[in-house]
Amino acid sequence: MEFQTKLVNPRKNTGAHLMQAGGVLIFCTIISLRMLNRLNGNAYVILALLGLGGGIALLLIGRRSTRGDMLHHDVSDTDLVMSSERIVVGDQVYPISEMQNLDFWVEGYYGMTGPSFRPTRRNKLDGMENKLHFKVNGERHLYQFLLEDLLSMQQLGQVFRQLYANQTAFAERNRGGQTFLFHQVRSKKELEKMKREEGYA
Repeated sequence: MEFQTKLVNPRKNTGAHLMQAGGVLIFCTIISLRMLNRLNGNAYVILALLGLGGGIALLLIGRRSTRGDMLHHDVSDTDLVMSSERIVVGDQVYPISEMQNLDFWVEGYYGMTGPSFRPTRRNKLDGMENKLHFKVNGERHLYQFLLEDLLSMQQLGQVFRQLYANQTAFAERNRGGQTFLFHQVRSKKELEKMKREEGYA
């Protein structure tokens, strides 16, 4: 079983950064105004105009420059192929047996509902925040890759199953911490239990 996808390259999105800065400026201005509501009238108005006006200006300029494109990454032409025996990046081949600190950070696939940080809102993932890290011959390697859809994530999961069956030393995780076959793990004891249930212990 092989999993194949494309690498993802970070890109400079000035407009998106301007919009983020504008949002931060507006937020900080509102907080400051609440704390400094005893200022004399002129100073209060000047602070409000500078902070809120500057924040709104940054939002508008950033929005215009992005033209709605808020992505911070580009999908590259470089192939990433993984199996239980090797990882191939472009024309570079890395045998699993020679790797140390093999680590997968898997956030999810494109369109997948992400974690909820606010009760009323859940974001859709772009599938580009997945990372692979390992060390070969003392050299560290870090790659970011695309998960295009649910099928891609399932294929990666099959590679994970083969790695577990081969008792390969590796870790999988997401922003919530350690995972096992993409399911969140709360403790080492729970991880061992889940491995036993799947026949990998």
